[in-house]
Amino acid sequence: MWNIINMEISKNKLYNCDCKKIIKQMIKTNFKVDLILTDPPYNISRKNNFNTMGRNGIDFGDWDKNFDQIDWLNGIGNIVNKNGSIIIFNDWKNMGGLLVN
Repeated sequence: MWNIINMEISKNKLYNCDCKKIIKQMIKTNFKVDLILTDPPYNISRKNNFNTMGRNGIDFGDWDKNFDQIDWLNGIGNIVNKNGSIIIFNDWKNMGGLLVN
């Protein structure tokens, strides 16, 4: 992953990095976006008797475990333009906590 601290952020470019780091950099430089489209981990991985598509259980890996559903939201309102949008794909069970913030 790139070290984005003090990096100049450009429009129309994709960044493969920790979203919290790039959000901090965007806030620091007053960078604004029209859209945040995100699909964060759902924290739904667990062992059970579910079998489908060659997979046993619903264990998607460590990336889907213990993700803080609220922490990453800090500051995203500061980088979205006045008429911009935030679209979050997630499990319906997590939406109540996301909407409160």
